[in-house]
Amino acid sequence: MNYFIKKYYKILSQLDNYKNDIINLDKKSGNKIYSKYINELDNLLLQKYVKFEKLLGEIKED
Repeated sequence: MNYFIKKYYKILSQLDNYKNDIINLDKKSGNKIYSKYINELDNLLLQKYVKFEKLLGEIKED
């Protein structure tokens, strides 16, 4: 189970890094064409972090 948690967290971290890269691209471009992608990634990350916390809670209960 520990392996799964590490891999899941690594994927979430990568998504967060991609989001930061897109934010930097958005700042460089100046015309905010990437804003919709940033919002999509934020929503996805929020959903996945909530799920991750639930999984951790279930593991701690066992």
